Amino acid sequence: MAAKDLLVRALTVYFAENPKRESKIPEAFLKDHFGITDEDLEAGRAAEKAFQAKVTGGSIPLSSFRAMLGMDVIVPKEIQAQNPGIEKETLSKEEFRAKKEEKKRKADSISSVQIYFDRGDGYSEQDSYFAPEMYGDEGRMSLTVRVPGDVRNLRVDPALCPCFVLPEKMTVDGRTVHAVRKAMRCSGTENPDGSITFTTNDPWMEWRMDKLLRQAGIRGGRAGESGAEERTVTLSYQMCGMPSTMAARMSLDGAKRRNLL
Repeated sequence: MAAKDLLVRALTVYFAENPKRESKIPEAFLKDHFGITDEDLEAGRAAEKAFQAKVTGGSIPLSSFRAMLGMDVIVPKEIQAQNPGIEKETLSKEEFRAKKEEKKRKADSISSVQIYFDRGDGYSEQDSYFAPEMYGDEGRMSLTVRVPGDVRNLRVDPALCPCFVLPEKMTVDGRTVHAVRKAMRCSGTENPDGSITFTTNDPWMEWRMDKLLRQAGIRGGRAGESGAEERTVTLSYQMCGMPSTMAARMSLDGAKRRNLL
């Protein structure tokens, strides 16, 4: 395989893992230095899509399938009140493609888990990645993250949309982290039953690595320093997506309650 083809293949996978990366590499740079055009990248995406379809046999993760079904509710009474001769909706190719892309975006938003590392300068897309693990039955997720020793804070985005999350268990190097919620900061509302309600499209959970080590009973362990030991963190939780209308209503109700306090 030619070097250019290898680079196109690498870029295709790199961009697919995090679409925001594409804006970081100017088109002119790829064309001037490597002779790679937009047409080359588009052909690479098509080839990758065909390859994945062949490998998976056209199957998709259960969580993505559930998200693609959506949460729209059909009320039989409303259907009966309409004209029995309901005309089938007709869409142009462009409208059909846009609708299909929107469904895919929603499916990706509910099944994508992004991991961020803070090494002292805050979080950035460059120091993050999308976890290869997928949601299983009942929205269960089991993550395994290898955290470099110089990382001060670990952040997990359980989805890219409003959702409910129930943390279950966390370990560091095989040792159980006690009181996971006490060691955690998050962008949602923590409920008495241990679950967390996230009403925005940017849900996140964050842990300080030095605090995690203490909660796991690892005495004298260093974190966030050059030369510190790499740690293996596992996290298991349940996640359920939330309809956008419900999220908007809950956000509004929460704002009203805060104004009354």
